Amino acid sequence: MKNLLSLALILLVTGQAFAFGSKKNENQEATQQLSPEEAAANLLQKNDLNKDGKLAKNEVNLNFRVKRFKTADTNTDNYLDSTELTNWFQKTNQAKAQTTSAQQ
Repeated sequence: MKNLLSLALILLVTGQAFAFGSKKNENQEATQQLSPEEAAANLLQKNDLNKDGKLAKNEVNLNFRVKRFKTADTNTDNYLDSTELTNWFQKTNQAKAQTTSAQQ
């Protein structure tokens, strides 16, 4: 259950979540997998409200803030820059790949 919740959060954060069985989604193109760099840039573009090139805690959703922000903030400056976000997405993708291969 914990892995399922983690995967849902990853999909939500990267903008790749979708509703199953929705007619709207049946007609949309399949969501393509973003590289860690693209996912970081996408997250910054959508959430960097003051356009300073980094995300403060108030610029990310509560779930990410509570569960992931501290882990992603490797230099502990209370901001997430593109390098930290890219590294976080890389680690997340690696963990997801390991979980998937272990389940097969």
